[in-house]
Amino acid sequence: MLKKVLKYDFKFLFKTTIPLFIVTPILALFCRVAIKLGDKLSLLSIPIKFIMVLSILFMIFLPFVTFIIGIAKFYNSMIKDEGYLTHTLPVKKSTIIFSKIFTSTLFLVIALLISIASIFLAFNIGNDVLKYVKEILKTVYHKDKLLLIIAPISVVLGYISEVLIVYAAIALGQKHTKKKLFSVLYGLGLYGLNQFVMSIALYFPAIFVPDYVSRMENPSSYIGYLNYMFIVISLVYIILIALYFTITNHFMSKKLNLD
Repeated sequence: MLKKVLKYDFKFLFKTTIPLFIVTPILALFCRVAIKLGDKLSLLSIPIKFIMVLSILFMIFLPFVTFIIGIAKFYNSMIKDEGYLTHTLPVKKSTIIFSKIFTSTLFLVIALLISIASIFLAFNIGNDVLKYVKEILKTVYHKDKLLLIIAPISVVLGYISEVLIVYAAIALGQKHTKKKLFSVLYGLGLYGLNQFVMSIALYFPAIFVPDYVSRMENPSSYIGYLNYMFIVISLVYIILIALYFTITNHFMSKKLNLD
């Protein structure tokens, strides 16, 4: 049944985001052409600037809009009128929630890649930037291979945690008459909890190590600190993900209050 739910969520996100995924690189191409023509055709300076600004906005906000689309889909399919159909499906709520997390994460990664590729295309910075990034990765690889594995995992877990904060906030907020207002309030509370727990986890060793902060800022021990930081962040994210998932699943399964 998971395959069917994934297929449905994938189709929705694909149909919704594909126009943005196509338009963004096209605008980036127009931006590159506009930059080349800008010095030669002064009469077109205003439309050229407009194209550049529009292209930059699309590249910057594409991942954010993709995130919002995923959240809106969750809200509409779980709380609004569509929820009556969703909650009658012979599928566990945990399966539905997992499907939405997986598909929204996948499409965010696609959106980020398209945005980065569009920036390279628009401003013709590919070779220099790639060379610089390659040198950085090569340096990090020689000093600490583990960091190249932990850092991306931590970023992905962080995104999933942010998504589940919103899911959990919606699940808690739907109990009240003013669903949207309380969802926002719960979201702010859970986000604050996220930041508090993360700060405690990162700076807890300072209780036992007097010079902990100064040592972690020391370039000679910086890589070691980054390893610790990303490992701790990943572990905290895993715990918070489990917590938010449990909250979302519980209130969507046991304490549902549809419009």
